[in-house]
Amino acid sequence: MPAPRRLAWIGGAAAVAVVVAAVAALALRREPPPAAAPGPVASGGSAASGGSAASGGPASSGGSGDSAEQLVASARAAAAAGDLAQARALLGRAYALDPAPATLLDLAAAELDTGHCREARRATQRVIDEAPAELAERARQLLARIGRCD
Repeated sequence: MPAPRRLAWIGGAAAVAVVVAAVAALALRREPPPAAAPGPVASGGSAASGGSAASGGPASSGGSGDSAEQLVASARAAAAAGDLAQARALLGRAYALDPAPATLLDLAAAELDTGHCREARRATQRVIDEAPAELAERARQLLARIGRCD
């Protein structure tokens, strides 16, 4: 089998594994996470961190019937697999469906981790301005991590 074809199969298998992990996580999750969840989706003391995994395969079904909660779960799975760009895209879709401050904070962290500093600062500042105190405090911590965008 030619190398590009082999890589396509490996990438497809990795994408399927991410989807299976996301579905399993949703099946095991019986109640929503507490408000003081352990931080944003992206790297830096959170549910995911960095390199590159299966490229090209979305972490969700990509259908328009996805709920915001399903998209956030898929984003977490994508971030855990190292596909931060896919996680960022999924979080953007989730926030468009349901503009929850916690999703915006996760999106801000993903923005930062994908090199979009100014967007991360703007989103984090919106969370500070609009969210309840506990979430706003997490946003202040992220803002301190963001620093200046020069």
